Amino acid sequence: MQLGDILHSTLLMSAPLIFAAMGGLFTYKVGLINIALEGLMTIGAFSSILFTFYTHSLIIGIVAGIIAGLLASILFALFVLGLKCNLIVSGLAINIAAISGTDYLLQVMFHTRGSFSPENITMLPKFSLGIFEKIPLIGPMLSNQGIMVYVSILFVFIVTYVINKTVFGIRIKATGENAIAAKSTGIDPKKIYLYTFIWSGVLSALGGIQLSLGYVGLFNQNITSGRGFMALAAIYFADGKPLLTTAACLLFGLLQALQYRLQIITKIPPQFPQILPYLGVVLVLWFISYRERKKNV
Repeated sequence: MQLGDILHSTLLMSAPLIFAAMGGLFTYKVGLINIALEGLMTIGAFSSILFTFYTHSLIIGIVAGIIAGLLASILFALFVLGLKCNLIVSGLAINIAAISGTDYLLQVMFHTRGSFSPENITMLPKFSLGIFEKIPLIGPMLSNQGIMVYVSILFVFIVTYVINKTVFGIRIKATGENAIAAKSTGIDPKKIYLYTFIWSGVLSALGGIQLSLGYVGLFNQNITSGRGFMALAAIYFADGKPLLTTAACLLFGLLQALQYRLQIITKIPPQFPQILPYLGVVLVLWFISYRERKKNV
């Protein structure tokens, strides 16, 4: 296994996780657990490939995926903020609805179940870095990646800036620390909650778009494969710090890259390499639990 190829695959696998994690950071900062990241990614993936297939326009497909994630997040916010539904139950409902709803639409629209693989689908373009490709490790890792991979890296810095350096970020933190106190200063907590839901939905949808149009060029019900929950684990592992959250996403991306490589170069049953990313999640969750116990001692 060449290290440059592994790093390239790591960044590719990490991009959807980074998008979802950056979206989940907004709701985390206001004290909400966004269990629906998985479903929002699925909705974005399905909508983007569906509209790209029908319109033969990659731009329309991307916009459709973003709008679908936006609308789903507003619906989620309506359940939680408007109807006072339980946050966890509502999030799980979004996840279940995304899986079952896309399966139903596949049967109705294409007479297929579980997977939709259109021929000649337009994929997200990849870019070469030219002379920068010769930089050891960094060149092979960054070169020949899809545009959404670079956008995911950009959003790490955007989210870091928004949360730490803007008035909106200060209001998010204030609402998360004490919503009643924040309200007494003129901040409307409900609006802040709604905005964080919206950002979470849009960024998670971008992660889904990367999966369907930037990685495999198809849609199946298991396209996210728990990535929404991996992103959530990364957020809690990093205690909501954007750069450390990104590092955790890269770790999960590395484990995903390794499990694909091991399936190719070894003769061991593929089920064993496939558990690597999920084993990583279990270890991260154990670390979070251990850290919380230490705080309470």
